[in-house]
Formats: sequence, C-alpha cells, structure tokens
Amino acid sequence: MSQAHVMVQKWSNGEKLASTRMSQVGMIEEYYKILGLKPGASLVDVKQAYRELAMIWHPDRFYNHPQLREKGEEELKKINEAYQELKNYYSILPQTDSSIDIDAQSYYKRGMESGKSGKYQDAIADFSNALWLDENYVKAYKYRGLAYSQSGEYHHAIADFTKAADLYWQEGILEDYYDALLSISRLHNLVLQPLQDKWRCIRTIKSHTYFIYAVAISPDRQTLASGSSEGTIKLWNLGTGKEFRTLKGDNGLFGYIQAIAISPDGRILVGGSNDKTIKVWQIRNGRELRTFSGHSGFFAGVKSVAISPDSQIIASGSDDKTIKLWNLEKGREFHTLTGHNGGVNALAITPDGKLIVSGSDDHTIKLWQINKGRELHAIRGHKDIVTSVAISPDGQILASGSADRTIKLWQMSSGRELRSLKGHSEAVNCLVFSPDGQILASASADNTVKLWHLGKGQKLRTLKGHTGSVNTLAISPDGQIIVTGSTDKTIKIWRCD
Repeated sequence: MSQAHVMVQKWSNGEKLASTRMSQVGMIEEYYKILGLKPGASLVDVKQAYRELAMIWHPDRFYNHPQLREKGEEELKKINEAYQELKNYYSILPQTDSSIDIDAQSYYKRGMESGKSGKYQDAIADFSNALWLDENYVKAYKYRGLAYSQSGEYHHAIADFTKAADLYWQEGILEDYYDALLSISRLHNLVLQPLQDKWRCIRTIKSHTYFIYAVAISPDRQTLASGSSEGTIKLWNLGTGKEFRTLKGDNGLFGYIQAIAISPDGRILVGGSNDKTIKVWQIRNGRELRTFSGHSGFFAGVKSVAISPDSQIIASGSDDKTIKLWNLEKGREFHTLTGHNGGVNALAITPDGKLIVSGSDDHTIKLWQINKGRELHAIRGHKDIVTSVAISPDGQILASGSADRTIKLWQMSSGRELRSLKGHSEAVNCLVFSPDGQILASASADNTVKLWHLGKGQKLRTLKGHTGSVNTLAISPDGQIIVTGSTDKTIKIWRCD
C-alpha cells in the first residue's frame, strides 16, 4: 500500500472519529436539556435535577389518570436514560468534586433520614429513586407508602403498601405481610369512611344450586372459597369471579357445608360438614390431606371451624354440644371441650393463639384455654341463640351476634358488656372485624349486611342486594373487599370506591 493511500485512510478514519465525537457531544447536550440543565453542569446538579424530575413525573403520582400515568412512564424513561448517560459521561472525566454514585440502598437510607426529619417529599423522591434502580425493593415501597400517608396522599400510600404486601407474601415474610395489610386497612377506612355510601356490588356469582353457608378469602387476596348445602366447596379467582376448582368428599357429595376456614399461611382450607367430619385440603392443588372424625350422635353436624394463627391447630364446633381441638401435623384430636348445653354455632381463636371463644344454642358465650383444654368463664347477655362470634385484631374486644337481632361488644379480659348494637330486623348470622379493628360487618337473615363504626357505635352503611338471608361474609385482609353468601344461592362481591 502506498504512503499516500495510508494517509488518505488515516484521514478518513479521523473524520469518522470526529463525526462520532460530535454526535456524542450532541447527545450529551440533549441529555442536559432533558434534565433542564446547561451543558457543563456539575454531577451534583445532575443528580439533584434527576431527583426532582423523577418525583414530578413518577407514574404513581397519577393514580387515577391513566393518560397522565402513561405520559409519566415515558418521561421517566427519558429522564432515567439522560441521568444514566450523564453519569457514564462524568465517569470518564476528571472528577472535580467528591461526589460518588448512589445505588438503591443509598437512596433508601437517605429516604429514611429524610422521613425521620419530617421531610416527607424528599423521602418520597429518595424512595422513588431507590425503586427506579431496584423495582423489587420492598422496604422502599413500605416506607414510601408511610411517607405518602404522612403527606396526605392516601391513594398513593395504599398502592405502595399493596405492592409491599405482595412482595412480602412472595418472600414468605408473613409478619411484615400482615403489617402492610393492616396499614392498607387503616388508610382504606380513613379515606373511605366519609364515603361509606359508595360501597357497591361489583359482581354477583351464580353457580351454587343450593344455599351458601360459608365464604372465606385467602390471605393473598387471590382466592375466594364458598361452601354450600349442595355438598361442595368451590374455589374462585377473587379478581375475575371465575371458578377454578370444586372440592368434594371421597364419595362425591358429603353433606352440606356449614363452615370453612383458610389458614393464615394460605396453604390449607378446612371444611366442616353435617356428616360430622372435618376435611382438610391443600389449596394449591385441591388435594385432600386429612379427614377428622370424632363428633358423635344423631345430631352432630360440624357447624363451625377455626384455625390457630400458627396454622397448627384446628377447632371444630358441633351440634353434639362439644368443641374438639385437632393437631393438624399429627392428625389427631388432643382436647374435647364440654360445657355447652346446646350446639356450638361459632368459634374464634384469639390472635395470640391461647384462647378460643364459642357461641352456642344455649344463649351463652364461653372462653376456653387451648393448651389446658379448660373453660375460663361464660358470658351471658343474649336472649336467644348465639350465632356468631368474632375477636378484634388486637384481641381486646369480643363481638357476638344472636337470633335476638342484636350485636354485643364485650371486653375480652373481663367479659364486661361494652355496647349493644341494634339495627337488624332478623337474626344476626355472621360477624367479621375489619383488619384494623375499626369496622364491624354483620350479616343477617333480614337479607342485609350492615357496617358499624365501633368507636362511635354507629351504623355506617347497609348493603342491600340479596333476596334471601345473608348467612356468611368475609372481608379481604386489606379491608377493601367484602364477600357475602346467601340463601338466594348467590355470592356477592362488594367494593367501596
């Protein structure tokens, strides 16, 4: 190759390199422009501009505006690209300050410091940056939710706590999962309490051919279970209302289902039937794990079941007037509690797993010590059969419902009556506390569900829509969904929005 040809090739390569550099300079200037900065701004200015713009355009700020949310996603993508490219650009330049790159954990720590100082908007920006760098940073969701709640941005807070709850559930961290759900419930009531008239039925499920006596919602809020007098338990996708499994006994139909419960860890479902048995299924695959038999007598149908907080103990109440306690792992009964003079209609276990409460046809409520299998004391006050009992999440208040049409609130420690709630025109069939313990829901034979504010003792709302007795209800672990089952053979799903 001639010397002249070599010089021409070097000149051509030089032109290409210069062109490339000019293109890079143009892009760098464009990145500065995206961040609202002049070319040559310091890395500190770049980071500050990024933080501010990320907060302004973060999609979570546009919770109820889909178009703005989509716009926010586009802008945040451009902002992030500009930030990353400018960081790379500064990394090849001589450093004029001591600034160092900040990772997700550093943003999280800075957000925690801002939150402790009451600088909630700064904290939100820092947590948002941490989440942009690590979208599964569960603590960043949790504490950004807290910062949002302190700033009065409750819908954003609920969205963040919901995401945190989902991640905690996936990681199997149940204590933090339920803490997140409690936060959601508290915020939900705070936001929606003035809007209780906004509760509406969003779905009616018609599949059972006979009366529905029991419903339950899984801890992960994905599955709804229903039990009917046709002898089946059906599993539904709570979000879509689509049935995905039917559970039956060994020989097909096995008597009508009077009670069901889902374990706190979400793994098992327990059903009590009038054929005197308690069956245990694995929710994931619908496989029957155990059948407990022990209740005896001509009238010995299982009317109530409960599962301990550690998912190790099952309690069953029967028309044979007894309560039986079963060890799930060993597959055997370890206590039979006797003392009622009528069938046991309702059971509830305290949050610490130490006590069990029962309601009976004999008009009484009894408290029992689980480990010793002995009665502690009896509570009297209802004038008819006790159909339902429920314990507040903090374990301080006991609620009971009766065929005398009243709901009574009792102090757990002393058995003292605190308040009597009146409003139903027929028997009260079922009671459930909201996860934060502020709201009590009651289902009645008068075809309605009523919501009560416990602190004020006031009725907040009456849900109407069923054409038969409402036998059962359940509230989702985040307090945002109510499910009811009725003798009209339907399941209704309610939401407040």
